[in-house]
Amino acid sequence: AQSTATDDLSELSIEELMSIQVVSSTQQSVRFAEAPSSTFVVTGDQLRKWGIRRLSELIERLVPGAISAEDVDDIILSFRGITTDNNIRVLLLINGHEYNSQWNNGPSSEAELGLLDDIKKVEVLIGPHTAVYGSAAFLGVINIITKNGNDFSGVQVTGNYGSGDYKKGGFTVGGRTDEKLNYFFSAGGLAAEGLDNNDNFPLNISRFPPSWRFFGNVNYGSLEL
Repeated sequence: AQSTATDDLSELSIEELMSIQVVSSTQQSVRFAEAPSSTFVVTGDQLRKWGIRRLSELIERLVPGAISAEDVDDIILSFRGITTDNNIRVLLLINGHEYNSQWNNGPSSEAELGLLDDIKKVEVLIGPHTAVYGSAAFLGVINIITKNGNDFSGVQVTGNYGSGDYKKGGFTVGGRTDEKLNYFFSAGGLAAEGLDNNDNFPLNISRFPPSWRFFGNVNYGSLEL
């Protein structure tokens, strides 16, 4: 399959787009054109270019037929018009590993994930994938694929401030020391008071409770920590 060094999918031809490698559909790398499912791929560069602030916003804005709704204190993801409480039929993966919360078996808290600097790309599968992933994947699968030292080299510091007292800061460092060893670490914090009418229950517009996130990996050959 043809490989490409760019993360900007808009610059690729149809033939190049069909040759992009995806892993979520079959749990192994296959060409996008051969994936036996409705698969949507969003790169980390696209997230930053389009101003995507959290995982649920990514799903709602960039995946056709998907919406998100606030259920008092949870964000519920809906695919093809079907919604389940606590997202118990939506499976969240990090690099192919299940990340659903055990207390409700759904990615309710992770849907509000607002720190996205460590994301290389996101693959979203629409429809039942229970044969591959089990009953938690009845509505869809969200697989977040993170960066490593081969994808990012150097140091990056970011900061954002906006209406509703929106505050976000992040620190990223990565690189490689030789052909076998590479490292990547990302940390950040996010908080927002939201809009003035948040005092009118149950509205919770643009409010982000203070949250912190740390992610890191070290790769040596085929070993990953």
